[in-house]
Amino acid sequence: MNVAIPNGTKVNIIEANIKGIVIGVCMSGVESQYIEYKVRFWVGGDRKTEWVLPDEIEVFVDNSRPAGMVNYETEIIKC
Repeated sequence: MNVAIPNGTKVNIIEANIKGIVIGVCMSGVESQYIEYKVRFWVGGDRKTEWVLPDEIEVFVDNSRPAGMVNYETEIIKC
């Protein structure tokens, strides 16, 4: 049985390198062997929604924060 990406998960559409969010999951077949994801994303100011296959997307992991032990929620910004 396949494990689905849950609704609300941020994903990267691999071929286009576009960030999106999963808004729907469709499972069919014996033991849910066929899965499609409905993904919403923005392109050039237009909102798009498409059904994509699991091999067309990957879960987006935000690695933009620098490494280290800092409490970003309570850090005071000095000007």
